[in-house]
Parts: sequence; structure tokens; C-alpha cells
Amino acid sequence: MITRVRNAGILLPLTMVFVLTAIFWWEAHVVRGLAGHVSDLQKELAALQQSSGRRGLNPDELGNLSVASLMDDLTQLGRRHGVEMTSIQPGEPQVKEGHLEQTIHLETEGRYRDIGDYLAELEVFQKPVKITSLKMEVSSSGLELISATLELMLYRRSPQ
Repeated sequence: MITRVRNAGILLPLTMVFVLTAIFWWEAHVVRGLAGHVSDLQKELAALQQSSGRRGLNPDELGNLSVASLMDDLTQLGRRHGVEMTSIQPGEPQVKEGHLEQTIHLETEGRYRDIGDYLAELEVFQKPVKITSLKMEVSSSGLELISATLELMLYRRSPQ
């Protein structure tokens, strides 16, 4: 025997409200978690920058590195870690105390862990490059992706 539920018309809207509330709560929870990870990664980067900043520039490390070859290396390094380069823009070289300094602006996108691995490898990169700025945020293209904007400083020998 089938019994009729009183106020059955309200059951569907209540179920929808419950489901939508659960979805919004889950998304907010994921975004808060990613924001915490981004903050931790930025603190880790600051500590790495402090430790690498103490070693100074070794003149033997300064090569006649071309910006084009460096951009290729950065792109390949990103691919190895699953990080997509969305923009690479070299700045104008500046002559400083017998060497050239050149800023390179990178915009990347990838998973949080992949970007962390990419940054860790940049820190021990075989080229004289230093991370001078990092900004990370949840990507507009999806919740599981992070957008990272980096400023790198490239050091090269001055042309004689």
C-alpha cells in the first residue's frame, strides 16, 4: 500500500537547497585549503630567498647566457613539472657592478604541488637566476589549478 506524503511539493525544493548548500560548502572548503597552501608556499619561498641571497653572486656562474635559451629552459622545466607557461616577458638589461641584471616576468598555471616542485627546481637551477617576486592565486580556469606570477632576476656577464 502506497501512502501519500503530506506536503510532497516542498520535498524537491528542500532537497535542492540541501544539495546546493553542500556543494557551496565543499567549494569554499577547497578554496580555503588552497589559500592556506599558497600562504605556506610563499613563506617557504621567502625562507629560500633569504638563504640563497646570502651566498652572493659568484662571477664564475655568470655566463654569456642568452635570454632566448633561458626562456626555452624555463619552459621545458615547467613542462617537466606539469606547469604551463602562459606568458614570459623579458625586461631591459641593466648594467650593475660589472654584470648585467635582467628581470623576466613569468605567468604560469598548474596544480599547487606541480608549481611547488617547479619553484624548488628553480631554486637549484643551473643558471644564475633568482626569484625576486611571487604571487599565487586560485586560477579562474578551475578550482584545482593555481596561477603563479613570478619575477626572476637573470644575471649575466657584461659585454666587454
